[in-house]
Formats: sequence, C-alpha cells, structure tokens
Amino acid sequence: MVYILYPPPIYYVMHCFGSEDAAYKMAMSYRTGEGWLQSKDENEAWKVIRKYAAQGNQRCANELAYKYECDGDYLQAAKWYEKAHSWRSAGNAYWNAAEASPSYLKRQYYEKAVEDCKKEYYQSGGSVQSFVAEDLGRIYESWYRVSKDQAMLREALQWYKEAEAHGAEWLGKTIGRLERLLRAW
Repeated sequence: MVYILYPPPIYYVMHCFGSEDAAYKMAMSYRTGEGWLQSKDENEAWKVIRKYAAQGNQRCANELAYKYECDGDYLQAAKWYEKAHSWRSAGNAYWNAAEASPSYLKRQYYEKAVEDCKKEYYQSGGSVQSFVAEDLGRIYESWYRVSKDQAMLREALQWYKEAEAHGAEWLGKTIGRLERLLRAW
C-alpha cells in the first residue's frame, strides 16, 4: 500500500500536464519512498518508468535500459539506451551482448557497438572523447580476439592512440602490446 502526502508536490502536478522531468521524479519517488510518498512501491515505479520511456522520455528510457543491463538482457538494454540517445551506453550494451552471444551473432553486435560508440564520439567533445575512444579500442580488440582479423587489431590500436591523445595516458602499455602483436603478424 502506498501512502500519499497531501497536497502533492509540484512535480506531481507537472506530471499531470506532461513534464518529462516530473514524470522521472515521480517514478523515482515510487522507487525510493522519498519525496511525497510515505513508502516504496517498486512495481509502480517500473510501471511509470516503462510508460514514460515508451512515450519518449529519455531519462525514463535510460533508467529502464540500466535495469535491463543489470538483469543481463543486453539487447533490451541497448534498445532503450538508443531511445535515450545514450550512444556510449548502447554501444557498451551491444558489446556485452556480443561477448555473451554465440559466434554466429557476434559480428552483428560488434558492428552495432562500434556504430553507437562512434555516434557518441563524434557528438561529444572534451574529456568524454577519451573514454569513448578507449571503449572503441576495447570493442575492436575483443572483435579481433574472436575474428583473428588483423584489420580489427589495427582499428583497436588507432582508437587507443586516439584515446591517449585525448588524455588517456594509462593506455601506453596496451598500445605497446598491440604494436608488438602487429609487428609479429
């Protein structure tokens, strides 16, 4: 049973008139039992999150994606991260799906992971680029381990160097290891 304090807070009123931020805050109130509610109601929280995610609320879509990812349903997670325009998270969810999939599905998930991470890379700026470039390097390196395709190794090296150029100096040993692998090829 959920106990509600009266009068309802302004974000509940705004939710009634379609505010995206208010819908998210209302769902979080259900999840935590804080704010205008006296107790938690996880089922009601996820019902509100699903409803508003389906209507295009990016914060609710991101929350739903995170739940799916925690539950190990990486394809559903990727779908909702894409709806939330959280490209890096979607790319990582596809990468996790590739790692957990049978070999005949890996290529399509790696391709989708690369596509989504590149969207994030080119849309973002500053310090975020080093993290996305590092993610791309890791995705290509994982892809190389599965495919044994030298082109994937070269791509991994290129993205690691890009990440290092944006401040990820901790990748020096990884870059050296991949360069030695390519020379030995």
